[in-house]
Amino acid sequence: MLSYRHIFHAGNHADVLKHFCLYMVLDYYNQKNKPYVYFDTHAGIGCYNLNSPLAVLHKEFIYGIERLYNHDTLPTELNNFCRFIRRHSRHSHDYLGSAAIAAYMLRKNDQLRLFEHHPQDFLALQQYIDKIHPQARALLASSDGLKGLIANLPPYTRRGVILIDPAYEIKTEYPLVIEYVTEALKRFPQGCYIIWYPQLSRLESKHFSNQLHTINSEDFLHVTLTVSQAPVDGFGMYGSGLYIINPPYVLPKILSSLMPSLVSLLGRDAQASYRLESQLS
Repeated sequence: MLSYRHIFHAGNHADVLKHFCLYMVLDYYNQKNKPYVYFDTHAGIGCYNLNSPLAVLHKEFIYGIERLYNHDTLPTELNNFCRFIRRHSRHSHDYLGSAAIAAYMLRKNDQLRLFEHHPQDFLALQQYIDKIHPQARALLASSDGLKGLIANLPPYTRRGVILIDPAYEIKTEYPLVIEYVTEALKRFPQGCYIIWYPQLSRLESKHFSNQLHTINSEDFLHVTLTVSQAPVDGFGMYGSGLYIINPPYVLPKILSSLMPSLVSLLGRDAQASYRLESQLS
């Protein structure tokens, strides 16, 4: 959707869950000397100024990343994640998006493939990547990320991490993701696919993880973070989920120990909770 701008939501509870898991996946991939390719189908602008007028309009970050920053005794992995974000932020009010996290984590022989369809956001992303000079070779495209992903699979390295996180502003995005993930798995079955989705009152959101499970029921991790009860009027996101295909074997144990802390840190009412299930061969 060309109308969607992530700056309105940057640093919120969904970003914390998504970006922490991405950070842990990339950290795992970096433990092997073999190069890999990182694909980001909806890359955004790279880095978000949380003091900007668009970010402070709703101030979603104060219920997200700021709660972690303001907590003195975070679990080790969460503390390392926060230190990483702060270390690579040029200003105290900056927040790194997925593309920036990957740009700082990937190594010289790895490769970034970043897609962003919104023309204004793509220009900002391009300027940001040019400015930070990542070690990895970065290839950026102002195009549909799902189509771009399929066109570039399988990667030359046969190792790859793929983040798929559309806005889901329209109902057709749910079946579209299912369609493209199905095709992607045919071309590159060994890839690590990180698929994000919002928890909303609409049926498409509630059934989405089951649909993903239908196309891949082996070697998966499914985690959700619910921060509040569903809105009475039926509108608004009250949590989010990640369905990860071919996750690192260490991730279920890490999340099992950390999710209670995230619920405590980011929960907004008594309905805050998490769900974690996985199956690894």
